[in-house]
Amino acid sequence: MGKIQGMKENAHASSAARFKSPPLCGELTVHGAKNSVLPILAATLLCRTPCVLHNCPDILDVTHTLQILRHLGCSCERSGSTLSIDPRGFAENAVPPALAGSMRASSLFLGALLARTGAAALTLPGGCPIGARPIDYHLQAFRALGASAEEEGETVRCRADRLHGARLRLPGPSVGATENAMLAALGADGCTTIENAACEPEIADLGAFLCACGRRSPRRRDPNDRDRGADTRCTARPIPSFLTALKLRRFFAPAPPAAARSRSAAPHRRPARA
Repeated sequence: MGKIQGMKENAHASSAARFKSPPLCGELTVHGAKNSVLPILAATLLCRTPCVLHNCPDILDVTHTLQILRHLGCSCERSGSTLSIDPRGFAENAVPPALAGSMRASSLFLGALLARTGAAALTLPGGCPIGARPIDYHLQAFRALGASAEEEGETVRCRADRLHGARLRLPGPSVGATENAMLAALGADGCTTIENAACEPEIADLGAFLCACGRRSPRRRDPNDRDRGADTRCTARPIPSFLTALKLRRFFAPAPPAAARSRSAAPHRRPARA
């Protein structure tokens, strides 16, 4: 009986050794953060040359944003995680309700369209009235820059014959309102200062993209004014998604040794006095 038991134990040990997986080792690429990709896509409307964005996630919000850009006349192509947007065919200043209601980030097109054409129309996501919604902050920023912003039924319409720089203070550090104010300010004459602005990493990423593209003002009011645009291809790699990186770290991080776990679980005992 003892011999059979020993044979069973040896068979079990060899089976465990045979199926034991090797340590995980390698590299993973973390895709770009959605909250950085979406405003940069909206900002491509302010360029007069093709734009290339690398490491973009293949998610529904990005797909909907590309559909909006196509409706506005832009050419959009995806090759793996790289997006190519050519805004030179831009011909619209209104986002259709079906596309605007597909995601909340569609409000970012208000600032970009206002800066590009001096007019923008957008149906609020879900058809909700403005009321005390955070989009109030966006509209206050547009008005401070000299635009009119009115609600007509379920649609917000913004218009400005000429935007001007201003020192505006947001009621709260809203990320979307800060981004919309940055985009609209590119169509304004003079300097714009945004106080109480959001300071998230995607805000800095949007600013870096605009600076890299040489954007100062996208509206060519004066045909002789040639210092307001970029004549080179705009290329960007949005910041990685820290949420995805955190999840991957938790999944692949090695577990602490059993001895360490037992030590951490053991109650603290005061040393005995001699």
